[in-house]
Amino acid sequence: LFFRLKDYQTARCYYERSLAIKANCLGPDHVRLTTTLKNAAEAEARLGRTDEAFLHVLQAIEISENAGNQQNLPYYYGSLAKLRDEPEFWSFNAVCLEKALNQFWLINNPRGRDIATTQLALAQVYADLGRRADAKALAGAALAKLDEQFGSEHAFTVAAREILKMD
Repeated sequence: LFFRLKDYQTARCYYERSLAIKANCLGPDHVRLTTTLKNAAEAEARLGRTDEAFLHVLQAIEISENAGNQQNLPYYYGSLAKLRDEPEFWSFNAVCLEKALNQFWLINNPRGRDIATTQLALAQVYADLGRRADAKALAGAALAKLDEQFGSEHAFTVAAREILKMD
């Protein structure tokens, strides 16, 4: 509720309390902590506390991997990639998005919406890294699904078309 109301500080406090209660009742490495860790990370990120957000997402990934919780891993990798958009993090972001995409291929329909948006995000990072051929291939793979899911004028679809126009 507080997150939707954009009261990120209050949301952060509730997420932290929830984490403490869950960790106390279930143990610090229980898979049920992962969603709350991701939510806390999103609140932290909105407050400009990217280091704390980064640690929360890393913890969610570690718990999920150790528990074999494959369903949520691609979302956590995607969240990690979104935290920092500075050039020194682009290669790291590419690795995170590659892992997210691989996880989506394992758990989803290959034509799924999540795959298309992750392909676009990875294409944008590849473009930033100067990997134009890779960026264009991913944008091309995502375009039809983005157009179908969001429409031809949506920002995602337009972004994919812009990548395809790169020299």
